[in-house]
Amino acid sequence: MADGTAPGGAHTGTCVVRAEADGSGCLRITVTARVDVEDQPAERSGATTSITTAIGRVQDFLDTFVRQGR
Repeated sequence: MADGTAPGGAHTGTCVVRAEADGSGCLRITVTARVDVEDQPAERSGATTSITTAIGRVQDFLDTFVRQGR
């Protein structure tokens, strides 16, 4: 969608979770979120080894996305 909205006027956001195992067996999780696909400067990305932290970042994205969509 060229204007960043889905059919019916809903806005569109993205949240990508990438999990990588490093050579020592540790898990590295990167969460990249953009509440509005048209607002690239507002993209947030962070890496962690904590599953709880990664889930919290996804939850923060979803909460913000819902609030901004009203």
